[in-house]
Amino acid sequence: MVRLSVELIRKKAEHHDGLLEDLEEISLHQLNIEKIETISRLCPRLKILYLQNNLIPKIENIKRLKSLIYLNLALNNLTSISPEVSSLEKLQKLDLTVNFIDVDQLEPSITNLRPLIHLTELYLTGNPVTTFDGYRLYVLHRLPGLKKLDGQEVTKAERIQAKQAFEQIAERLRVEAEKKRREEGEAESSKEKSTDGKDDDDRAEEAEKSSSSSSSSTFNNEAAPYTPETRLAMHREQEEAERKKEEDRKRAMRDSDKDDLWKEAQEKMNQKVVATDGDELPKQRNMGKWDFTLKEDALRQCVVLDVSIQRFLDTSLIDIDLHPTWIQILIKGKNLLLHLPAEVRPSEARVQRIQHTGHLVVTAPKVKKVEQMMTTNQLATQKKSSTGNGMDDDDEDEEEKEASAAVSNLKVSSHNDVLDLSSSSSSSKSRSPASGSTSTSSSNSSCTTDDTAPRHTRSSGSTLNQVVADYRHIIRKKPSTTPADASSSTGAGAQMTELSVTRSATLEEARRRRQEEESRLKEEERHARKEAEKAELERLGLDDTGVPDLE
Repeated sequence: MVRLSVELIRKKAEHHDGLLEDLEEISLHQLNIEKIETISRLCPRLKILYLQNNLIPKIENIKRLKSLIYLNLALNNLTSISPEVSSLEKLQKLDLTVNFIDVDQLEPSITNLRPLIHLTELYLTGNPVTTFDGYRLYVLHRLPGLKKLDGQEVTKAERIQAKQAFEQIAERLRVEAEKKRREEGEAESSKEKSTDGKDDDDRAEEAEKSSSSSSSSTFNNEAAPYTPETRLAMHREQEEAERKKEEDRKRAMRDSDKDDLWKEAQEKMNQKVVATDGDELPKQRNMGKWDFTLKEDALRQCVVLDVSIQRFLDTSLIDIDLHPTWIQILIKGKNLLLHLPAEVRPSEARVQRIQHTGHLVVTAPKVKKVEQMMTTNQLATQKKSSTGNGMDDDDEDEEEKEASAAVSNLKVSSHNDVLDLSSSSSSSKSRSPASGSTSTSSSNSSCTTDDTAPRHTRSSGSTLNQVVADYRHIIRKKPSTTPADASSSTGAGAQMTELSVTRSATLEEARRRRQEEESRLKEEERHARKEAEKAELERLGLDDTGVPDLE
């Protein structure tokens, strides 16, 4: 229900700057107003008042509108014209189109209009009373000042005819009105009898059933009585439907707002993260839902990230930002941010794009490498510093252990030299056709993902065996001491000094030979790798320019 409040009247009087005291015209139509109130007190100088298409059942609270000329109450729920209308002294036009004035209320309604000497236009079209034969003549005779009735000009012939037939029409009108009142009384009494003995809940349920049945019959194009009650029920249903529609609209707006928030969050997560000075790592994310593997390579002491990317995706659409503890990759605007399992050196990282699969491989060496075993020279130096010039009976076993360690050391060093294929000058670029990839390595790069080059282990093994055999032969040359020789401390000391000098010279010679052998092995490995690359390029039918690397 909409109240005719001061705020509503001021809002509708915006054309008059909201001033109500001297307001002469106001339109309050289609507001679902159910009662006339406040208007005569706030706007006493009104001349034109529009109240059509509302739910007003009675004309009331208009006594103070002495200046009113035109009153429009069409499309409301009026069943009669109340006596308050007679107080509108200057009323000239009254529109009551499509209301519910019937034959039983025609006589009292016209009686209330007789004091309005200035009334010249009256509209009752669409009311049930207009179906009564003789209605027009009756109204014209009772209201001699009318010039228009239901939009038609009043003629002199109609007035003469109305005067002649008035008595008969009035008699028939009284009979019809009496019949109508009797029918309404019977309907009311039957309704009261049906509701006797029922509590309020039963009455409300029955009223709801009757209203629902009337509305359903209306929607099914069945004949239903058009009364103020049915019109009000239809209005209630319409209000309920509009309310549900508004709720659905608001719910849709809330859902759309959620979608907007989700899209905003997605856009925020796809933005490139800028590194800060704080220790807190950025949140991990995979906005493109890319398949990837992130693992540590214990053999090469590096971290390897393999991201599965479409084969034909242009490399220019990929942006990589590597930090010591995390990495982010922007692929077509989709952010992939991961925390690394170990701290790495970004300046020595290597990025590859596999041609036949499209995968992106990022290899970064760790900051903390596992220290390799000490060389033979370090072992000899530590042994010499710890034992001095004296030797005991267990020296031979310890020398054997040193020889074994030297063998392992040489093998590990040779193996690492074979894996480290990316060592080159600063910002050098290399192409690895054997693996179908292109790589870019920074200066001092110590880690690679290309391990397809052939390894010459035969020559390496034979040379190492020769060096170890010579080393063991030199160690076993030392003379053993006897109890008889121990009696002469001077001779034993001189002998031990000579042996130490001889062994140091022999070790230096072995180390020099080992370095020469390692240089030769590296040169052979480099040559073999170039030959393998050339053969692979010829097999694939590619030139030696390569594919631009992703840095």
